[in-house]
Amino acid sequence: ITVFKNCGLSKESPYFVDSYIYIYIYIDKGFNFNTDFTIEMFFKLSTIYGYQTVVSGKENALQVRFKDGKLNFLNENVKELGESTQLAPINSWSHLAIVRYNNKINGYINGYLHLSVSSSYFYNNGYYCIGRQSQSNVEYLNKAYVDYYRISNIARYTSSFTPPIIK
Repeated sequence: ITVFKNCGLSKESPYFVDSYIYIYIYIDKGFNFNTDFTIEMFFKLSTIYGYQTVVSGKENALQVRFKDGKLNFLNENVKELGESTQLAPINSWSHLAIVRYNNKINGYINGYLHLSVSSSYFYNNGYYCIGRQSQSNVEYLNKAYVDYYRISNIARYTSSFTPPIIK
């Protein structure tokens, strides 16, 4: 599923400025979050302070955010599963890949592993929110660009990799 793409990593890319700007997508039963998957995008943060939710589900879903610039995974109860030790780049385009493979969820930034957590938990299909925590208006993607957002039902990356080149 490609949600949006081809804006050219520019000011034409979707820009999330506050909690009122976000995108809801519906993932039906034909897509299975209970096996391997990849959620990937290019992003450009202009700040690393506070909570920056990248994607979250409505119920029984993985949530991905940046917490003070560090990649952070939460479960459906907003319980933290893990947090990276490295800061995400700011003011430059970066590639983010969230990959579930062999009951682990890995977070790669620019092809390098930043976070890995064990997860045998099964995630529901249904409504997902890009740019805001779906359960509240408190956490959102603020002052950030996102482009080439893609969700796949395969583990595209299982170790460090070179991110795709966007023309």
